[in-house]
Amino acid sequence: MSRPIDLLPSACRETLGRRARVRRWIIAYGAVVTMLAGGVVVSGAGLGERARQRASLAEEARRRWERDEEVQRLLREIAAAEQNITRYNRLAWPIRVSEAIDALSAALPRSVSVSNLLVTPREEQARALRGLPAAPARSVLVIEVEGISPSDREVAALASALEVNRVFSAVRMEYTRSTSVDGVEAREFRVVCEVDLLSKYQFVDAAPQRTAGAEVER
Repeated sequence: MSRPIDLLPSACRETLGRRARVRRWIIAYGAVVTMLAGGVVVSGAGLGERARQRASLAEEARRRWERDEEVQRLLREIAAAEQNITRYNRLAWPIRVSEAIDALSAALPRSVSVSNLLVTPREEQARALRGLPAAPARSVLVIEVEGISPSDREVAALASALEVNRVFSAVRMEYTRSTSVDGVEAREFRVVCEVDLLSKYQFVDAAPQRTAGAEVER
C-alpha cells in the first residue's frame, strides 16, 4: 500500500498548522467563556431569589412591627379608658353633698345652732386579721358638725334623729362640754356622720307632711 505524499510546501503547512492551533484555542476559550457566563447567570438567578426573599422578609417584619404598634396603641387607649373610668367612679358619688346636708338639717332641733360644718371624702383600708382575708376598702363621706345646744337633751335628740336616718351609715358623738353664750350656760358638741359612698341611694317622699327620706341599697 502506497503512503500519501504531501505536496504542500513547508511554509503553507506551517501556516495551516498555526491556524488550526489558533482555531482550537478560540474554541477552548469560547467554551470557557460560555461556562463562565452560564455560572454567572445561575449565580445571578440565585442572588435574585435571595434578594426577593430578603424583600419578602423585610415586608413581613414591617407588617408585624405595624401590628405591634397598633396593639400597643390599643393597649394605651384601653389603659387610658380604665383610668378615666376609675376617676369617674371616684368622682361620681351615689349621693350629692347637698342631699346629705339636707338630711342633717332636717334632724337639727330648732334650738340648736351649727357653728362649724366640715365635709370630707375619705377612703379607708381595714387591717386584715391574721389568717383572714383583707377586708375591702371603705369609701365614706365624713360630715363633722360642731354647734351649740341649750342642753344635752337637744344633743341627744339630734344624735337619735341622725342614727335613724338611712342616709348615714354611722353616727358618733365626739364630745359634749359646757360653755356659755352671752352669759347663758349651754352645751358645745361635735357630731360625726358617715355616708357610705359604696351604697346606692334613692330618695322618696315618705309622706306629704314629712321630710323626704332615703332608701339605701347596700
